[in-house]
Amino acid sequence: MRHNLDKFKLHWRERLDSWTEANQGAIEKKYAQSFWSDFLACFGISAARMDLFEQDAKRASTGNTGYIDLFWPSVVIGEAKKPGVDLQLAVDQARDYLQGGSVSATEQPRYILASDFETFRLLRLGDPEQRFDVTFPLGEVTDHVDELKFLAGYDESMTREEEQAASIKASKIMANLFTAMAGDEVDEDVADAAPTNPQDEDEEVQRTSVFLTRLLFLLFGDDAGLWEQDRYLSCPLRFPSDCR
Repeated sequence: MRHNLDKFKLHWRERLDSWTEANQGAIEKKYAQSFWSDFLACFGISAARMDLFEQDAKRASTGNTGYIDLFWPSVVIGEAKKPGVDLQLAVDQARDYLQGGSVSATEQPRYILASDFETFRLLRLGDPEQRFDVTFPLGEVTDHVDELKFLAGYDESMTREEEQAASIKASKIMANLFTAMAGDEVDEDVADAAPTNPQDEDEEVQRTSVFLTRLLFLLFGDDAGLWEQDRYLSCPLRFPSDCR
């Protein structure tokens, strides 16, 4: 990650210098997606593939619909401003979207990331004991890998309560998926009375259980770093017809 961030900061420092020399400070907004894409790529994330850009959402202050620069549900919301603009404006804008009603409780991110290309500001939300608010220039981005590594799936700041809530949410999703596949009328014994071999198990339940077990392993592999970051996640996004 550090090597990638070193290349990132050098590349964007050169672009910033070229904007200054060419007096292009007023049109840099069109480069925001490229900036975020290059930044997230340092952590193995393909923002375009995951469709993280320009998510529409209502603003609490006006009730009007706008577009969030960068939104990764349950993880991070990002807003970019042109160089020299107070990043508090970007932070306030991000909070405005989060409070507007379009972002559900389960999608609320743990982080706000703001940037004016020259400077980053990162806020950890949630539990008061885990919160932080740090600002650093582009040239020092490699010094803040520990705060940023949540983007690569390493979020050691998650509290026990947050982990428990995430586990409950995941369990409900798996239960709903099981019902959607096996049907509402499934009647299978559980606990001590549950089948102990495939011959005694309902065929539909067996197929569904095997599928969900394999799915759970693939999701675990993505999260635990058993292979390239989000290797499994990219498959249904890139080849949706093969996943039907």
